[in-house]
Amino acid sequence: MNCIKRLYLETCLTVMERKFYLNSILFLCCVISSLAQVNSLDSLQQALKEANSDTLKSSILIELAKTVTDESEQFSYAAEAYAIGKNLSSPKHKYRSALALGIYYYPFDVDSSILLIQNAIKGYSESGLTRYEINGNYILGATFELESELDSAIKYLEITYALGKDLDVYTEYANAAYELANIHNIRGNNVEALKWAQLAKNAFEKEGLRKEVGQTLNQIGIIYDQKGLYSEALDNYLNAREIAIQSDDVEGEIFINNNIGVIYDNMNNTEMALSYYNDGLEKARIHDSKDNEATLLNNLSYVHLSQGDTLKAKQLLWNALAIDLSDIYPCFESYPLEGLGDLYLNDEVLDSAEYYLSRALTVASECEDAVVISTVYKGLGQLNAKLGKRQVAESALMKSLGMAKQSQLQTETKNTLQALYEFHIQFGNSGAALQYMQEYIILTDSISEQNNIEKASQLASEYEFRKQVAIMDQERLASEKKFTEEIQAKTYQNRLTLLALFLFLLLAGSLARSYYLIQKRNKKLRWLNDEKNKLMGIVAHDLRNPLNMILGLMPLLESDLKNVMDKNIDKYLELLNASTDRMRDMIDRVLDISAIENMKVNL
Repeated sequence: MNCIKRLYLETCLTVMERKFYLNSILFLCCVISSLAQVNSLDSLQQALKEANSDTLKSSILIELAKTVTDESEQFSYAAEAYAIGKNLSSPKHKYRSALALGIYYYPFDVDSSILLIQNAIKGYSESGLTRYEINGNYILGATFELESELDSAIKYLEITYALGKDLDVYTEYANAAYELANIHNIRGNNVEALKWAQLAKNAFEKEGLRKEVGQTLNQIGIIYDQKGLYSEALDNYLNAREIAIQSDDVEGEIFINNNIGVIYDNMNNTEMALSYYNDGLEKARIHDSKDNEATLLNNLSYVHLSQGDTLKAKQLLWNALAIDLSDIYPCFESYPLEGLGDLYLNDEVLDSAEYYLSRALTVASECEDAVVISTVYKGLGQLNAKLGKRQVAESALMKSLGMAKQSQLQTETKNTLQALYEFHIQFGNSGAALQYMQEYIILTDSISEQNNIEKASQLASEYEFRKQVAIMDQERLASEKKFTEEIQAKTYQNRLTLLALFLFLLLAGSLARSYYLIQKRNKKLRWLNDEKNKLMGIVAHDLRNPLNMILGLMPLLESDLKNVMDKNIDKYLELLNASTDRMRDMIDRVLDISAIENMKVNL
């Protein structure tokens, strides 16, 4: 039993995502300085009212179309810009409005959208505006890719690449190469796909676009995986995953986890496959990535199928099919449809098997998905063989083998060769059965295949070892950093302690010196105070003695002068007595103060 494990290539953008990207390109080629500060709907509408030229009005209307989210409003603004722009004399502004309307016409009328874009490209070319012509061709190629018109998509993307390379416009020709690799991979042209993928990778590396380099490595890994070269595929996947993690590209990490899971599943390493699938599924649900979730559910079903849990596998396929991806990736449903058809075929529920396989073939044919088409034809061949329809069965199996060989799909080729062997055994054609068995044995040379698996396993082990070494190095560096920080902290703390001790000693010395100086000054002050007291005592006593002498002589003088008949004598004597008494009082006070300061009391 064989079901398709979907390898996830991040190029199948939604219509809205594609429009957003194309709008970004359009913005790069049409932004004008007068609108540099206009970044909101209100300010754009105000700018439109104040615009004084048709050129400016057309440019503002295009900006408004990019700002609003409603598709009808986008179309309305773009149509108004086109109505003004088609009468402008400037070719750049004239055809820019046509290109903008072509982009916003896409959800309503694909043919009109394509016609407008083609007219814009023609106008750019005739006006010698090659830089804008490159953008127009890329937009048209991407539009045809969305419509699964892959021949037209290849034509315009190759023009984009050629013109972009001549002008050295990395972004355009790198993206064109990337899309071309995707288209050729879907068609099963692995050699051509690998050539374009390498060109895209070189261009992205030259421009330093790490995220895009990682996505291209994933693309290259898918090509090697489909060729059965697991070690080369795994090497590219692991490098792509490292870039996605370093670039914080969660979406990229999810779908690369899916693809690594596919590698491990093909190598029958169920434990590692589940590890990567479940990690991707958890992240897809956290980030509401429905396309990734559906892909991982689809691929998880095959792990459970290999473990014999058919019921779980069927439930997972139903869950994957229930996720509506019609607006994101309408081609996806061919994978779970083929898986359900294969499961019902294994369970001998042939009418259900035919229903799901037929639906899967219809979707895969519209998308030109060689892998699914080859696998579905094999399933239809086995189904018709069970129904006894020999010619129909053989025809379907040969279609499967032819497509698988043409697309160099190693796994699908081996599975179809085995189915053809079983078919011829069933209908008794032993010669043809032997022929297909020999071809199968040659293709699945056990030594070569085992070496391939061993090489991939060794690469995976080396990667895991390097990852563990890197983790250990990070832990060692973190430990060393922590130790260094602790040493620095302790050194700093010790320095603070020494500084504090120095400041303490300095302060203690200052205090001791201050205390010494204070004591010395106090001693001097006490000496001065004693000298003062002694001086006051001496002065007071020395003054008192002659004063007492005066006071003693006064009565005698008074007695002797009474006989003098001068009428003023009494007055003079009275004044002399008063002054003498006052001087004595002052001297007494001085002596009292001295006594108090000396803690003595004069009695």
